[in-house]
Formats: sequence, C-alpha cells, structure tokens
Amino acid sequence: MSYTKTKIPVLSPQEWFDVMSKEVKKFWSYRDQIDQWTWKKYLPRSATDQKILDIGSGAGRAYKHLPDYLKKWYEAWDISPKMLKELPSTVKSKVFDVTQPRDEPAESFDFVLSLYTLEYIEDVDWIASQIYKILKPWWKRLAVHVPQRREDKVLVKGKTLRIENHYHRFEEIEEIVEKNFFGVVETPLYDGSTIFAKTYCFQK
Repeated sequence: MSYTKTKIPVLSPQEWFDVMSKEVKKFWSYRDQIDQWTWKKYLPRSATDQKILDIGSGAGRAYKHLPDYLKKWYEAWDISPKMLKELPSTVKSKVFDVTQPRDEPAESFDFVLSLYTLEYIEDVDWIASQIYKILKPWWKRLAVHVPQRREDKVLVKGKTLRIENHYHRFEEIEEIVEKNFFGVVETPLYDGSTIFAKTYCFQK
C-alpha cells in the first residue's frame, strides 16, 4: 500500500495573520504569563509625551497590557488589515509592511515594541536600521521578543496551515542590533534548562 504525503500550504505573514485574526486571542493567555516579567518592565515610567510604536501589533495583545497613562500615546503597525480591525477603534493604527522602504519621520517615537515579529522577517539588519531612525535620541528604547525555531502550524476550520518564517539565532540578533544600539539588557525564557526565547531591550 502506498501513501501520499499531504503538502501543508505555506502562507506569507500577511496571509497567515489575516487567517488568524479571529483565532489569535485564543493563544494570548500563555503569552500573557510571559509578558508579566519580560518586556513590560522596560515600559516608560511616566506619560509625559512618551510615544509608543508597536511593530507587528497584531490584534493588540501588547496594547491591552499597557497602563492607562500610556495607551493614548500608543500606535499600532501591522501587515494584516484584518488583525488591525480587532483593535479598539480609538487606537491609531496603520497597515504597514516593515520590509518595504517608507518615508517615515525621523526621531518620532520614544519606545518601540516588536514582539513575536522578527522571526517572520528575513533581513533583520535593515529593519534594525529603520527602527533606529524613527526612535528619538538619548536613552530611547527598542524592546523585542525573539523565540527560537518552532513549528508554526495551526488547524483552522479542519485545515492545517503553516507560515513562512526566518528564525534567527540570539547571537545573530545581538550582533545586528548592536551596530546601532547599546545598553543591551536581556531576559531569557526557559523550558527546563533550555532557553527557548529571549526578550531584549536595546537603547539608542
């Protein structure tokens, strides 16, 4: 008896997140536990004109964790229009592909978040240089979450789908970002004795 191996469709990030826009909140509870002691500790301590940009915001998981005094300064960018529609209507948002050149105002944000995003971007070197340009100078921060390789498969309406990804080693991320940033602080996340992800805070 012969068996035919079923080929699982591989979606681009935009296709994937459009499909997952109604499903993604099911996975928030696990990541919420991680957030409590990773990137949240790097947030600005005051609301004095602290503009926050979330690159790869998705449906707004980071937004819901922000203290109220920061929410009015928050802006969301994501490649998926359907994800952005899940955000509260009061949130400023933009459909934005960070891998494509854009003329964004320089030095316009105080804090940039990019959580669970870099693994879907091949040229992290270029992205880091663009983020550096839009951050204001003098101790402004970029916080990123970097998981290691995992199977990005999900069952949606009885169909298994996969996403195109580009997982990066920790050393690779550190080497790339340190070309522009300094003051690296990292929070490793463990599964037993194995580090499965790190949250970094880089300063400009």
